[in-house]
Amino acid sequence: NGRTFFDYRNGAFLCEDCIEEGCREINGITLIALQKAEKGELDDNHQGTKKALKLLEYYILNRAEENLNSLSELNKICL
Repeated sequence: NGRTFFDYRNGAFLCEDCIEEGCREINGITLIALQKAEKGELDDNHQGTKKALKLLEYYILNRAEENLNSLSELNKICL
C-alpha cells in the first residue's frame, strides 16, 4: 500500500508515481471509506467516513462552486 493522492481538478485518485501539481495526499482510511460507499457498504471506521465527507464537501465546493451544507451537517450528527 503506497501513498494516495487526490487530484481535485480531475476528481481522480493517483499513486505517488503519478501525482501532478495541485494533488493532495489523502489518508488511507479516507480512500477505504469512499471505496466502501461506492459499493453501498458502510465503513466501520467513523474517522474514515468523516474524512471522506470532508473531501467530498471540499471537492464539490471547489469544482461546482456549490456549498452543500448537508454534508457538514451529516458529518456532525451521524458520526
